[in-house]
Amino acid sequence: MESEHHSKNINFAKPCAEKAGIDYGQIEACASSERSGKVMQYIAEQSTNAKVQYYPDIRVNGAETQGDYTTVKGLVKIICDGYNGDKKPAACDE
Repeated sequence: MESEHHSKNINFAKPCAEKAGIDYGQIEACASSERSGKVMQYIAEQSTNAKVQYYPDIRVNGAETQGDYTTVKGLVKIICDGYNGDKKPAACDE
């Protein structure tokens, strides 16, 4: 929404989700849940602790990452490259 429309206006959320191939219904359900506030609070605390200077500041296993933040595919690659668990998620095999 920010890169294409230069806006955080909720009216752009559904078209942006569709363009990215993301189910807007899931976004809407998450955003209206009680858990979303807890997640945002956690992110704010982690950002303060990590002394985040800019967004997006994506960290995997506590380490700052570099890569293409402008697409879902690029974001998945960043996460998969930093993943060190026993079994990589199926999305990492695509």
